Amino acid sequence: MVLVDLEPWSVDRLDVALAEAGFQVLACVSEPSALFDRVIELEPDVVIASSNSARRDTLESLMHIGERYPKPMLMLSDAIDPDTVGDAAAAGISTYAVQGVSADMLRSLIEVTVGHFRAREQLQAELDSTRRQMSEREVITRAKCLLMERYGMTEANAYTTLRNMAMARRRRLIAVARWVLERGTV
Repeated sequence: MVLVDLEPWSVDRLDVALAEAGFQVLACVSEPSALFDRVIELEPDVVIASSNSARRDTLESLMHIGERYPKPMLMLSDAIDPDTVGDAAAAGISTYAVQGVSADMLRSLIEVTVGHFRAREQLQAELDSTRRQMSEREVITRAKCLLMERYGMTEANAYTTLRNMAMARRRRLIAVARWVLERGTV
């Protein structure tokens, strides 16, 4: 765990509760400018921030981590503040909770945070894969259209031609489709 910008009294209570829950605190970072480098250096499983750290520069550092080096992030607060909740969500914070320092509470919050993070990562991977597949299908369709227009082929014949070229060259269909589009011929 990396704790972010917590008050000293809060760090001590949280450190004890995390130890009781079986977690190790790797560092407590109070300077937002050092946060990204410390997360890269320490490779924590989870980043825990305080709503005291909801300053713009801290949230920007957390957002930068979320974009470049995604980690499950949990924000603890003394009270619910709708503006801070929205800012935390925009920064990539997986869970926002009113602070409870019992070991059981922290363990459940951390497990929910990690589970939510993993589910979001899986959805993002599926979205990226779907976008890539759609992009490849568009390229293949454009290559088929070129063959249909240039050589008067049917769609089925154009697809068969591309597929046969791919098998003969031991290349993926998308690579052959791109090649056909670049050259404008088979």
